[in-house]
Parts: sequence; structure tokens; C-alpha cells
Amino acid sequence: MSIIIGMLAKNCALVASDGRIISGAKYENGIVTQKSHVTSDEFNKTFTLKNDSIIGVVAGTMEFQGKSISEHIDEILNETCEGEINTFEELLDFISDGLKFKMQNISETEISFQFRIINLILIGYKEKKLSDLSMHAFSFSPNLGTKYIECSKKIVEPVKNNLAQWELFGDVSSQKAVNDFLYERISILKKKTEAKLRSISKNAIELGIKKSTKSASGDHLTCGGKVYIKSIK
Repeated sequence: MSIIIGMLAKNCALVASDGRIISGAKYENGIVTQKSHVTSDEFNKTFTLKNDSIIGVVAGTMEFQGKSISEHIDEILNETCEGEINTFEELLDFISDGLKFKMQNISETEISFQFRIINLILIGYKEKKLSDLSMHAFSFSPNLGTKYIECSKKIVEPVKNNLAQWELFGDVSSQKAVNDFLYERISILKKKTEAKLRSISKNAIELGIKKSTKSASGDHLTCGGKVYIKSIK
């Protein structure tokens, strides 16, 4: 589990995360036979793509087949042909389809189908202007009935006034605390600058870590570690 934020304002955008990743627990007949444990508190869940024109952050499954999610996305992007992708939305659809295919084909011995879950936020330019930034929040999850990976997507269009919008994924308790904190702090800002939103996001992730719950499969909190932030400004 994690706590991650994607934030979009008129002239900037950012993504933020905690740094904790945990091992998978081992189960037999639905019973935990080996508890999960913290493998790192310095795993950067934020990343950039296409020469820093896209920023992203991920929660859920962090790695498979020896690669991070951002490395898998880079691999997907390298498969595009010149002229094949014309818009930001088409690029994101290409990424979504590629990730679904990759998740579908993970070995059962590496990650059981029921645990293949990825929450992903990507922010980029629709028309190469800061005022045209848009945010897309994806949820990839297994359909146990059809045995296929499904994906839902929410689109946050560019902000046209002095507002800021955000999307959250991760620990439910953390999300509630972070959402309330962001609403309170951002609503009183007269100017939504990158520097101010970066500071608020850092404090929000730290609060999310503090409010996170104990893992159902181990003796650790679901969130923790270092705070990571990437921005477009």
C-alpha cells in the first residue's frame, strides 16, 4: 500500500508519494503463512516520461518481471511507431492497453492474479502549454470472473482559474486525512504556485504516513519512508 497524490493547477502540476514498498505475504488456502515486511522506505514511486513532459506516480504493484512500473511504461512507449500517436489521450490509451497486456501475462508464481492491482496517475500537456495540462487517474484491477485485467480512468481537465484539483490513491485512512488536509490548506491559498503546492503536498504525504493503518498481512504500517515529489512548472 501507499499514499500518492496527483495535483493540477492553472500553471503547474505535481505528483507526490511516500517511499515504502513491502514484500508480498505468502498464503495457503487463504491463510497467511508468511507475513509481508518492509523491503524499502526509499522507493521513488514518482517518475517522468518523454523528456520530462509527463509526470507520473504509482501505487499498488510496484515491480514485476524485474522492472518497475515506470520502466514497463518506458518499454511500452518505445514500441510506438512514428505517426501512430497524435494526441496525449491516444498516448495514454496506448500506455493503458500495454500495461493491461503486461499485467495479464505475469507468471502466477510471481504475482497471483488476484493481487495484480496498479493505481496510476499521469499528468501531461494536451497542447504543449501549462494551461493545457490534464491529469488522468487509472485503476488497473483483476476481474476474477473473466480472468482479465480491467482498467477504469478518470480525466481531470485543465484548470482555467485560480483553483487546484487533486486525485489520491492508497491507504483509505490516509486518503481521508490527506483529502481533508488538502481541502483546508489549498482553499485558503490566494496563488497556487508550484512552490506552495509542493510544500503542501510534502506535508500531506507526511500526514498520510502518520494516519496510515497497520497492514493486514504484516506487522508494519502500510505507508512510510521518504517523501518524493516531481512537478511540471
